Amino acid sequence: MKFDPDLVQSFFDGADAAMYLSDVEGRYVMVNKLAAEKVNSTVEKLIGNTVFDIIPKEEADEYITINKKVLESGKPITFKKEITLPSGQRTIAGCKFPAQNDNHPNLVGGIAIDITDIDS
Repeated sequence: MKFDPDLVQSFFDGADAAMYLSDVEGRYVMVNKLAAEKVNSTVEKLIGNTVFDIIPKEEADEYITINKKVLESGKPITFKKEITLPSGQRTIAGCKFPAQNDNHPNLVGGIAIDITDIDS
């Protein structure tokens, strides 16, 4: 099967989770519509921006630390964090994982689910 970028974007956009690919510095390479909506942006506008453009520096620094740990270990890391989005304080559960190949050796994939309003 030949790689189809439209199919990958459709897969991303169909999820009820924020999904993204970023580099080690937190620069977004690919995001889904929900990730963009969560930060009051569009997919097109979010690409090329960094996590520092979206959340406070202290929180962004934590995400960069996780990115580095993922790339160093080559293993996924799951987490639960409070995050300050443009819409306010949210609680997310997420997973970051290596998502790289020869052409893109330092990418991190991420999936984040807003669990703020989920009843236990």
